[in-house]
Order: sequence, then structure tokens, then C-alpha cells
Amino acid sequence: MDSPLIASERKPEPTMTSGSTPGSILGELRPTIRLAGPVVLAELGWMAMGVIDLVMVGSLGPNAIAAVGLGNIVYFTIAVAGIGLLLGLDALVSQAFGAGKVDECHRWLVQGCYLAVGAGLPVMLLNEAILPWLPRWGIDLEVSTLAAGYLRTLGWGTIPLFLFFAIRRYLQSMNLVKVIMVTLLAANVLNWGLNSLFIYGRGGLPALGVVGSGWSTVVGRFVMFTALATYAVVYSQRMGTGLLATSRRPDPKRLRTLIGLGLPAAAQFELE
Repeated sequence: MDSPLIASERKPEPTMTSGSTPGSILGELRPTIRLAGPVVLAELGWMAMGVIDLVMVGSLGPNAIAAVGLGNIVYFTIAVAGIGLLLGLDALVSQAFGAGKVDECHRWLVQGCYLAVGAGLPVMLLNEAILPWLPRWGIDLEVSTLAAGYLRTLGWGTIPLFLFFAIRRYLQSMNLVKVIMVTLLAANVLNWGLNSLFIYGRGGLPALGVVGSGWSTVVGRFVMFTALATYAVVYSQRMGTGLLATSRRPDPKRLRTLIGLGLPAAAQFELE
């Protein structure tokens, strides 16, 4: 049986005709921008967390800056494959939503969460396995030591980060994008504040330096996941769509479909 994605590919592509007018094009462009704008800001928001970490350790010296920069590059190189693996949710949830099958959207979300956890565990293990190799790459010993502490801390935020991405793709595929943007903006403000506390030991807390910057990002990722999960449940309760009534059992067939769609994207992300 053809997958929903294959079936959709058989539909004729819309083409420009001589009857198309600038007005009709603008009419289609406006809702696209309304949908895409918050998504673009959300992408910038999640990338900005690493930038905030880098800026906030600046006064600790060049080794701290180098360690956080290196740590973010190494972590992103590993984690991007898991993030790409979840891209199949965009196609499957949006097709179910377009067909008016909101219960199917819920089922794909549940399986996406299983996939997020399943992808997160090996990413955490690989992240840990890379740490002893940092000095062997010719990196300054102090920088590699600081980067290893930062990386080890970031690893604890992997599963909430992947769960956040699963719920994010579920929501944005149902045109619920503003909450994602607001969540990421709030998470960046929180990350900035926690960086100030954890790095320098303000408010009676011990000064953790570079590792404190990592912990602030981990807390931010837990908050991001919790905020979107709460919104998804509250929205479903308000609209009566039955998210909480959805079966929570793993479905191997759906998981294979998600992996089949997401694996090429994960490979592409990793190569890029």
C-alpha cells in the first residue's frame, strides 16, 4: 500500500497560468508568510541558545569562549541527525490534518515521541564517547577539558530537546506556530538569566563557569519541552480533540514509516 507521502506526490503540481494575477499571488503569499514567519523566528531562537552561552562566558577568557564554541559545534554535529530523523512528522501530521483526521495527528505525535527518545539515547552515548578524543584532535588541553565538561552537561538535555522537536513538528503541521516562537523567545530569556546565575554564582549559587552555561541550556530545553507539551494538551482539551485518549502503545509500523521518511533527511543534515 502506498504511503500518504507517495500518494500525495501523484497529485498534479499547481502551475502558473495566463489567468494568474499579482493579486492572486499576493493572496497566497500572505498566509504563507503568516505561517512561515514564526517558524523562521523559532529556528533562529533555538540556534540563539548556543550564541547566548558563548556571549555569557566571554568574561571568563578566551579558553572559555573556545570551549563553548567547540562544544556547541561538536554537539550539534551529533544531534542534528536525531533532529532530522523527526522530519517525517511534518509530512504525516500535515497530511492527516489536511484530511481532517486529527486523531491521526495524535497517533503520529505519540510515535514521534517514542522516536525522539529512541534517537536521543544513542546521541547521548555518542556524545559521551567523543569526550576522551578531544585532546587527541590537537586541541589545547585546557580548552578540551572545559569543552568536555560543557558537552557532558549538554548531553542531559538531549531527550527533552528531541521531544520538543517532535511536539513542535506536530503543532506547526497543524498551523499552531506562534506558541513555538513565543516558547523559544522565553527560553532564550530564561537561558540568559540562568547563565548569569550559574556561571558566576550569583544569588548564593556556586560559580560553575563553563559547566554552568551548559546547565542553563539544559534547564531551558526542559522548559521548552514542558511548555509545548502543556500547550498541546490544553489546546486539545479546549477543542475536544482527544489527545489524552490516544493510545500510548508503540506502533512498529508507524515507527518504520517515520524512520523511512526521516532517515534520508537525517543523513542529509549530517552531511551538510
